[in-house]
Amino acid sequence: MKNEIKIASSLFDRVSKVYDTFLNLFTFGLINKWQNTLIKNTPLNKKVLDVGTGTGELIKKVKKYKSDTICIGIDVSYGMLLKAKEKLKNEKYVYFLQADVYNSPFKDKAFDNILLSLTFRHLEHKKFIKEINRILKNNGYISIFDTGKISNRFVWSTFLFLLDKPLRPFGYLFFSKQEYDYFIDSIKKSVSMEQLIKLFKSQGYTPVYSKKVMFGFAYIVVLKKET
Repeated sequence: MKNEIKIASSLFDRVSKVYDTFLNLFTFGLINKWQNTLIKNTPLNKKVLDVGTGTGELIKKVKKYKSDTICIGIDVSYGMLLKAKEKLKNEKYVYFLQADVYNSPFKDKAFDNILLSLTFRHLEHKKFIKEINRILKNNGYISIFDTGKISNRFVWSTFLFLLDKPLRPFGYLFFSKQEYDYFIDSIKKSVSMEQLIKLFKSQGYTPVYSKKVMFGFAYIVVLKKET
């Protein structure tokens, strides 16, 4: 696990300067709409943690909806955090830390909200949930936007083929072969929205909002941690 975190940190350090541009082009700008939908359907409270904050784009959107929130973004990539700090340098009550969520430095029940955008598929799910159970308050919310696995095997296989073959030259405009391979491998680890909800329900969470986007290849889910 430590080796995987080290690899991810190194890769995201290198792509930090082009990450926002790539996401906007790859999603035809819809990434902003989906992240806004995630936030609008999240009952935001005072203390917010953004896991895998990247360039801080999700926190930037949170502050537009609820400016008095205290937002902390964590990421394993120092390069991403530098971009995030620059992007949000004029915002109050925003802090960034280089840390991984499995060994977070936070007290028990520290947060009202935990947010993830395109991060969940990179994580070891049960280990992640164990830690957020510790740091998320009872009746708090976890909100997730990520790519989703399609149940139709032919459609899913075709999607992966398109990413790996015809779209690879486009990826090389931004990333090295190793970096694009990492991107493809992370997509393969995606779970369906139904699988994600089932996993969290087994751990005492209740879904309060769920929506598939991009024809089911991505989803937005908000879940409440029950007491």
